[in-house]
Amino acid sequence: MLERYLRPMWAFVFRDWHLTRRYMSWVAVFVFYAIVNSATIALIGKAQDDFRLTLTLLLGVLLWSFLSAMYNEIANSISYERWEGTLEYTFMAPVSRLIHLTGVSLFAIIFSVIRTIVILVGLVLFIQVSVTGANLLGVLVVLLVASLAFMGLGLMAASGTAAGGEVKLKHTHVDEGWIKKWGPHNKPINHVTCGFVAAMFAAAFARPARSYHVTETASIVMGAAERVHVAKDA
Repeated sequence: MLERYLRPMWAFVFRDWHLTRRYMSWVAVFVFYAIVNSATIALIGKAQDDFRLTLTLLLGVLLWSFLSAMYNEIANSISYERWEGTLEYTFMAPVSRLIHLTGVSLFAIIFSVIRTIVILVGLVLFIQVSVTGANLLGVLVVLLVASLAFMGLGLMAASGTAAGGEVKLKHTHVDEGWIKKWGPHNKPINHVTCGFVAAMFAAAFARPARSYHVTETASIVMGAAERVHVAKDA
């Protein structure tokens, strides 16, 4: 009984691995860029000759690198499938959406952990911080547990038909960044997302561009608990 759910879940994990392997040269380029970018931040503490500051910055860039990589892998999973031309096959596959998303999320965690380890090794070579005595296994366990709560940031709940539908997001970087920088607002701000949702519905139902008009009916920056986009046939 359990095998019935595990086999298709692992199939999505290995499918994403083979997809990533095809573009391994680009993965290497972006990982090297992440190492250099992280080193420029961690070296601020090194320039101040402050070990505690260096360690704090090092942990910060590693955590952000891990979470952002996982977020992007989950959020862009549909984009990857459209690029490869496998989106229709995935949604026609006789598996539940929960199994599909679990497989995608599991690969995202594994990929992010490996990527973070590589970045850590590169940073140690750059800034020469000793990790002797560090509980790396404990750090790994904390990251894996914390990722379960972070997965939802890369997913949106969409429902609808060819006539229109609704998209809900519990949390987004755009809303979080706006509130931190400017505070609450009295108007919706996610105009780019409206265009994305319109394009998503048009692609899903094989309609021409600009076939849908999308409005943001509830906004987190306006105090709502979640963001809601409503798509209607234009």
